[in-house]
Amino acid sequence: MSTFTIKQGDTSPALEATLRDGSGLPIDLTDATVELRVRDEHGEVHINSSAFVEPEEDGVVVYEWKPEDTARPGIFRGEWHVTFEDGSVETFPNSGYLSIYVVDGIGV
Repeated sequence: MSTFTIKQGDTSPALEATLRDGSGLPIDLTDATVELRVRDEHGEVHINSSAFVEPEEDGVVVYEWKPEDTARPGIFRGEWHVTFEDGSVETFPNSGYLSIYVVDGIGV
C-alpha cells in the first residue's frame, strides 16, 4: 500500500480512496456514514472525523484535511470506518492500514 504524503500545515490535497470488496468491485456506500480514523506512532488517536462519500454507488470517499490534522509532522496509520444503513460496520483496508506521512515544514 502506498503512502499519502502531505506537508505540515497543508490542507490540500484531500485524501481520496475507492473502497472495494474482496472481488475488487467498488462498495456501494448509499446511506452509509464514513469516518477517517488515524493514530500516531504511539497509538494515540489523531483524527476521528467524518469523510465525504461521492458518488455513493462508486465507493469513493474523500477526507478534507483540517489545519490541526497536519499541524504535527510524523508517520500515522489510518483506516476508513464505514457504518452501513443496516448498522453493519466494515473497516478499510481490510488488512493493514493507510500510511500517512506529514512532512516537517519550514517555519516562517
